[in-house]
Amino acid sequence: MSLKVGDWVRSYSSGIWQVYRIIDYKCLDPVTGEEQNKTTVFSKRFVSNSCKGSFKEECCDSSLVEKLSKDERAELEIFIGENKNLYEKYLAYKPKGIDCIYNARIGVPESRDL
Repeated sequence: MSLKVGDWVRSYSSGIWQVYRIIDYKCLDPVTGEEQNKTTVFSKRFVSNSCKGSFKEECCDSSLVEKLSKDERAELEIFIGENKNLYEKYLAYKPKGIDCIYNARIGVPESRDL
């Protein structure tokens, strides 16, 4: 899955989010010690799961982010059309800067499971 700025997604926290920044970088795999490519996704929340305005920002590994399905995206477009005032407030919302990111690289050895 290829994420890009502007995509509507579901993240590890509840609600519907929109990607506003993506950072690609190299790091060491905690299990193998080999270099690997990773991606951190920054997103801001539009609404909670109950479709109430709930503006917030977060960042996480791209493996915890999933694009909205075509049906979810269509429902979102209808919701935005019916809630233009809320959407305008969302567009005006500027995410707070995130000063520090701690990505705990916890690896599960192949001989173990979660």
